[in-house]
Amino acid sequence: MRLLFHRISLTLSSKDTKTLILLHTAVFLAGWTGIFGRLISLGGLPLVWYRIMVSVAVLAIVLALMGRLHKVGWLAFAKIAGCGGILALHWVAFFASIQASNVSIGVACIALIVISVLIQTRRVTHTNTSR
Repeated sequence: MRLLFHRISLTLSSKDTKTLILLHTAVFLAGWTGIFGRLISLGGLPLVWYRIMVSVAVLAIVLALMGRLHKVGWLAFAKIAGCGGILALHWVAFFASIQASNVSIGVACIALIVISVLIQTRRVTHTNTSR
C-alpha cells in the first residue's frame, strides 16, 4: 500500500497496513465510548457491570474456541481480579464524569491516560522510560 501525504511518499508493508487499520479502529471505538456513555441512561455502576459481564462472556468464548482457556492459580487469579477491579473503578468514574459533564471533557480525560500510565510506571518501576 502506498500513501501520499504532502509530497512525502511512504511505502507500507501488509503488516504495517494491518497495524494502522487496528489503530484507527481502536481510536474510532474509543471516540464512540464517550458518546455511548452520554446516550445510555444507566448509571455508571450498572453500565460497567453489564459491560464487564459481556466482556467476560466474549473473552471466555474466544479463548475456548482458540483452545487457550485454562485454570490459573489463586495468586494469578487475585492479580487478575485486582487489575479488573481497578479498571472497573476507572470505567465507573469515566462514565459518571461523562454523564455529569459533556462528552468532549470525558474523551479529553481518557486521552490523558497515556501520560498518567507513563508517570505511574516510572514511579512504580523506578526506571527512566525515555530512549
